[in-house]
Amino acid sequence: RRRRFCVYIADHLVPRAAFAMAELMHGLLVDECVYSLALSDIDSYRWLRRLCISRLVGGLVPAGPDAADQRMFDASFEALCRFSGQVDLRQGTGERALEDIAQACADLIAESGIAAVTHRAVGQRAAVAASTVAYHFATQPDLVRAGLTRLIPPEQARLEIDGSASFVAGDVAGRVMRPFQGFEIARVGFGVALAAVRDPEWCATAAALRARRGYFLRNTLIDMLAPAPFDALGVQAVIMGSSGYANLHAVRGAEAASKLALPLIFDTLRIIR
Repeated sequence: RRRRFCVYIADHLVPRAAFAMAELMHGLLVDECVYSLALSDIDSYRWLRRLCISRLVGGLVPAGPDAADQRMFDASFEALCRFSGQVDLRQGTGERALEDIAQACADLIAESGIAAVTHRAVGQRAAVAASTVAYHFATQPDLVRAGLTRLIPPEQARLEIDGSASFVAGDVAGRVMRPFQGFEIARVGFGVALAAVRDPEWCATAAALRARRGYFLRNTLIDMLAPAPFDALGVQAVIMGSSGYANLHAVRGAEAASKLALPLIFDTLRIIR
């Protein structure tokens, strides 16, 4: 029913969008539904959700270089980041043992989701005692946040695009990301938001992930459309839609889901350019 509704809306927009509006809208609604359950009490989140939907149905292209909705997006983004300010997603502790534990957490998240991240499982993967893991990271949310520092690039990423179905991405320091790391981030965000529905301890982490959705690709995607106008709000709307679309196909595995979602991103950008 949700997809039929999206098709109906896309078919009745004037002017009708040239890109796959129904698929992106369906994906965005899927991705937002769980965040809405977890974060709907937060004003800044509700504004981000509203602005993304409005920009998507408006054709994704901003009204100008300093569009009013982009200014509102900036303010809402900063407010939601302040709400999640206690969550540190930056990489690096400088201690080898902690780095190994963080990497083990990231690997488990990528392979099996956040439910697989336990002190025992992390200890086995990092070759340390579970009690040592618990000493440094007392709770499961602490472990997941440690894993996120290895999954989420600390700064803007660069892309080397191979056609429209694959890319090689690295962060600004030149470290190459895993081939399907973008899909892993989308999946873990969905999982954390689900956890936040049941346990408020996860809310700050869910808010941090939602605020930063699409952030590490922002500069690259904006540059791809130059000299046509594009902005961070447009990027987040596209990434939210394509992430939800990928999550709809998550049971097929990371590679299959990514191969379905990436052309949706690149074809959309090509059309609106």
